[in-house]
Amino acid sequence: TINGIDTARFSKNIDSSAEKREFSLSDDKFRVTYVSRIDTEVALTGFLLCDAAEKLADAIPSLEILEVGGGTAFDKLRARAGEVNKKLGREVVKLTGARTDVAELIATGDIFAGVSRAALEAMSMEKPVILAGAQGYIGVLTEDNLSLAESTNFCCRGEKLPTADDLAADIKRLNDAGKAER
Repeated sequence: TINGIDTARFSKNIDSSAEKREFSLSDDKFRVTYVSRIDTEVALTGFLLCDAAEKLADAIPSLEILEVGGGTAFDKLRARAGEVNKKLGREVVKLTGARTDVAELIATGDIFAGVSRAALEAMSMEKPVILAGAQGYIGVLTEDNLSLAESTNFCCRGEKLPTADDLAADIKRLNDAGKAER
């Protein structure tokens, strides 16, 4: 498959104010956005982001994770997010379900975690990307690992599988970097 992104649609200038209102997303949060089918065979990163939220809640009090998508594992992921939010005493992980306003939802985030076309869409919107999927983990996309990412079609095939610790470390790294460096 040849990936092609409509760069006019997936632009840094997208208005996401309606989505921010709908999901009570404030601008004072450090938001990670994840977009994927939430099917059992591909939703690993969604579950690992829940685990990473637990690890990062104290280090990044403004952390918010917005998970976009629907599928066969959605109810299980929603239950896991509910457990995490209850344990943390606040809603850190939010799920949207299946949506068609993906560009607007990606626009609400400070960074993106995921793979494939969704990662390319986030890149088109000038979002820092953590490449993490059910087939492997590359981490924060940089010039140093761009060739590797391209060789896997931004899906991380053949790389080590992600862990919650990997995601937590890269999320913290990008949070600590600050907006200008990101």
